[in-house]
Amino acid sequence: MVKVMAFGTFDIIHPGHEFFLREANKLGQHLTIVIARDETVQQLKGQFPRVGEAIRLKNLQKLRLANKVILGSLGDKFNAIKTEKPDVIALGHDQKFFVKALRRFKGRKFTIQRLSAYHPELYKTSKIAPRQPKQLIVVLGVIVKNRRLLLLKRVDPRTAFNGMWELPGGGVEYGESIDKALRREVFEETGFKIQIKDQLNGITTIVRTKEQFQIFFIAFIVKPTSGKLKMSKTEASAARWCTLAESLKIRQFALNKKMLRKNLKLLKKYVD
Repeated sequence: MVKVMAFGTFDIIHPGHEFFLREANKLGQHLTIVIARDETVQQLKGQFPRVGEAIRLKNLQKLRLANKVILGSLGDKFNAIKTEKPDVIALGHDQKFFVKALRRFKGRKFTIQRLSAYHPELYKTSKIAPRQPKQLIVVLGVIVKNRRLLLLKRVDPRTAFNGMWELPGGGVEYGESIDKALRREVFEETGFKIQIKDQLNGITTIVRTKEQFQIFFIAFIVKPTSGKLKMSKTEASAARWCTLAESLKIRQFALNKKMLRKNLKLLKKYVD
């Protein structure tokens, strides 16, 4: 029996998806669909899918085009391959995430088949349900302790971002205040409860035209009041306490470095 596997978001099911899955079925006798998790989609595309992962899973099960429909892993993105051991992996005509990593997969015993598209000028989620431009607020914490600041080494499925050092933080949720979001994000990523000491000057803004959203970054100097450093395994692989000079030399996101450089005078009150 030839086992086939297909990956995807499958946000809003349309004829293009159905064509892809029927073509994937022709490659073997058993098809497993692995659905991208909401958090993974947000990491890869900069925004969450329109439809949540639980509903997306049910929608695909109702189609009955696959023998098995499962959710992907939040940790090891190739866990499904290791568990299900497919003989063939079917890729959509425009699928790009993880493709290089698939080709370099250690101990690879599967073939990769790129399938053709079905009227992509008509059947594409971004064309069927275009998003309205969004604006996001992201809070960042410059955690200082013993005259050092904390940087985390990012875990990210995108090769360009994975392994980069950054300040802990994240998006402000609907109905949430700035300080509450900061405390929540810092605690989730580091295990520290904090006291806000100061705010870095200026609000940094970036615009992503392709994804149609704008992000405002607001950074604060904070001190731990309790807790021990405990990183979220899905978001960081290492932590490092740095001097200002060290933080500017480390392989860090340019945005973070820009914010630190603009606030050197303020930061020197708290960090060597």
